[in-house]
Amino acid sequence: MAPQQSSTNSANTTLKCVVSILTLKQSTLIDLAVPRHWLLFGLGCHAQTIDFLDGSVVHDGGLDQLKSVQSISFHQCDFIRNPTALKHCRSLSFISCDQLCDVQALDSVEILDISGSRNVQNIEQLTSIKSLTLGRGNFQSPKKLGAMEELTLTFSTFSSWLPHISDCYHIEHLHVKQCLLTLAQPARISATHVQLSSCENLQQLDFFAHVSSIAISRSRALKTCAFDEFQLLQSVRIQASTCLSNVTAFSSCQSVHLSLCVNLSDVNALKCCRSVEISCCPLVNDISQLSTVYDLTLHRCVDLASIDDLQQNHFLRVSECYRITHVGHLQHLHTLELVRCHRVVDSNALANGKHFAVTLSGCNITNVDAWYRHQTLHTMDLSNNHDLTSVDSLGFLHTLRLDSTGVISLESLRNLHSISLSGCDWIEDVSPLANAHTIDLSYCMSLENVAPLSHVHTLNLTGTNVSKVSCLQLVYDLNLTGCHSITDDEVNELIYIHTLVLDGCYQLTKVHGLKFVHSLSLANCIGIKDVSMLGHVHSLTLTGCLNIAEFAVE
Repeated sequence: MAPQQSSTNSANTTLKCVVSILTLKQSTLIDLAVPRHWLLFGLGCHAQTIDFLDGSVVHDGGLDQLKSVQSISFHQCDFIRNPTALKHCRSLSFISCDQLCDVQALDSVEILDISGSRNVQNIEQLTSIKSLTLGRGNFQSPKKLGAMEELTLTFSTFSSWLPHISDCYHIEHLHVKQCLLTLAQPARISATHVQLSSCENLQQLDFFAHVSSIAISRSRALKTCAFDEFQLLQSVRIQASTCLSNVTAFSSCQSVHLSLCVNLSDVNALKCCRSVEISCCPLVNDISQLSTVYDLTLHRCVDLASIDDLQQNHFLRVSECYRITHVGHLQHLHTLELVRCHRVVDSNALANGKHFAVTLSGCNITNVDAWYRHQTLHTMDLSNNHDLTSVDSLGFLHTLRLDSTGVISLESLRNLHSISLSGCDWIEDVSPLANAHTIDLSYCMSLENVAPLSHVHTLNLTGTNVSKVSCLQLVYDLNLTGCHSITDDEVNELIYIHTLVLDGCYQLTKVHGLKFVHSLSLANCIGIKDVSMLGHVHSLTLTGCLNIAEFAVE
């Protein structure tokens, strides 16, 4: 009997292997985020995208399993040296992979990120690269930039490359980090969009005078005339500049974003721009000429006391401008956003306007009866008004945000399309919201019964104490992040859901009922050990799942 039993066992083993191979080929997995400890990837070998967000202990020999994956992102994977097996991938990221040394074989890769990987060699051999991101290191200069569309590198690398580039090249996006000096080399590289980071000692920008978009951060030595020759400039973003005091050179731009420009006071030259953002510029106190700007954002302009002249803008966003007290005259704007403007005293006067969307977040609003049956209002955000308890007059709206308010009764909100009640601790009865399309009830700690929401399209229950969720199996998009009261039995009833997020639900141990969910996130679900049945999931996140064995198949 022993030989016969041995033969039977051998046949069963062979059959299981065949079934496993067939299952692998039938896998529909597209996106996968895997735990650090995996060495075998099973169904993941046929995914289109794999992310090693927690790092990985995989070696060069194990990469052969991933040769069919189109896009792979490695983070702090310290055992990869020569990724020859990945030569047919389209996009590769080796971020802070200290042992990576040779990429010569990756001649078909189009997108490559090796930032933080300092010992890489033979980059100059990669002629198919369209997007390249480099960090610090002794990288050889390329003999040919080929069809490069996007390039990110440090100033020292960039300046060392320039003398070795004999032909003229155009790069769509160029990002140069740690710009410690001014580039004086004749321009053989032109770019459409340029980003310069950490420009403490940069004085001139002649090298980039023909760009259409430029972003500069941490500049303190730029000369006043640095932008005078920028005839084609359409978009400019300057952050943390102590030298910018005049914006006349930007008067013809379409988009201007200025942040932490501490010596800038006069911005009226920007009156012809389409989009302007002024953030944390403490000396700006006069914006009277900016009423013609289509999209205007003012953030933390602490010396700004009046916005009376801003009556013609289309979009106006004002946040943390604490000296502003009157806004009642802003009745003709399409969209008005006021965030944490604590001293505003006439917000009810806005109800006489013709707004499409209004935000009054953190503005000490206590009563909204003046907005009853407003004729044009579509969307309203009243978040962080902690003393607001009644919104009975707002049932006519399409979208309403009431995060961190004192609202208790939802009876008048039966006809809303979208509503957000995040952090409303007193909410218990959500039956009036049964017909809503999108609902955010995250961190509503008194909420227990969600059965009335069984036909909602998108539902966020993050951080709540709900335990009975099997009734939600017809919800399209469900977020149960940090819901520590839900059980295996309840979760595995959610068989019809399209997108399900269970991040941080450490008490869960089984997910066998979720095999046909389209997108499933199980990040940091440390109690789960087996995901072999999830081969038909399209997008799967297993980051931080320390106890899941390698991705074997059923």
